[in-house]
Amino acid sequence: MKWARIKSILNQIMGHCYFSNRRLKHYLKKNKVEMSSPREYLIGQYQAVFKRMPNLDEPRSYNEKLLWIKLNYHNDSYKILTDKIAVKDYLERLGLGSYVIPTYGVYDSPDLIDYSLLPDSFVIKVNNDSGGVVLVNDKNTINHSKINSFLASSLKRNYFQLFGEWNYNFNGRVIVEKLISPKPLNDYKFLCFSGKVEYMYVASDRQNFLKFNFYKRDFTPIKVIQGHPRSHALISKPKSFDLMIQIAELIASKFPHIRVDFYEVEGQLYLGELTFFHMGGMYPFYPKQFDIKLGSLLDLTMYNKE
Repeated sequence: MKWARIKSILNQIMGHCYFSNRRLKHYLKKNKVEMSSPREYLIGQYQAVFKRMPNLDEPRSYNEKLLWIKLNYHNDSYKILTDKIAVKDYLERLGLGSYVIPTYGVYDSPDLIDYSLLPDSFVIKVNNDSGGVVLVNDKNTINHSKINSFLASSLKRNYFQLFGEWNYNFNGRVIVEKLISPKPLNDYKFLCFSGKVEYMYVASDRQNFLKFNFYKRDFTPIKVIQGHPRSHALISKPKSFDLMIQIAELIASKFPHIRVDFYEVEGQLYLGELTFFHMGGMYPFYPKQFDIKLGSLLDLTMYNKE
């Protein structure tokens, strides 16, 4: 098989088109799309990734509808649930405090962290980023300068400017939490529509090469790829799976669409992120028909009723 063909297949599987800033910049420059026009920029971004114009008059696919929501709907309460600090109080008020990962400290800048006051192990991340996490198993062996530099870079990352996710448009801070496991955990992510879990996926093998495995509501595996390859390792149904669904639907009951994430450690359930724009709405699905399937579940008329 020729290398060009291999590369094409890998690009489809891994969703590299999403990360191709060169391709995006070339498209925007060629079509004279200005960064100062958020609508045209996001439409241009969509076209660069999916290689077609979105139908925003009658959107059908899931990713088209997420783009429509970015451009046509705003709700400041979404910022609270996106903020990894503020969301904890929200979850406490819902009676879900026992599933919230304990916080050790909150800081306006990485330079303000007093490591001497922290326990030997912990997790550091910023409240307005996605995926940028530092696991500290022994604080006596870490490079403070390196960690602070990483956190400073994470604080500068702006998902509002990059992908139009207006719910990330708030001031970033650093949060230090309890380390619930010394190694990366499986991340159980539930896609909820109109208050009901319809599909979910498991993000695994973060320490090596991130993989996504999609499932129906009852944990029946389905052959869907988005952004990352599927794992061929056996992934067991979590012990607290039914409770995950129950909690996800409690949170989702107030929103037309949301993704609710969980971790499980020796039977103990913990809540992860809450997400309104899954994968930024900029990752293709394979097969493409699954994008249409998810789109049929996302009722845009509900966004005028909140």
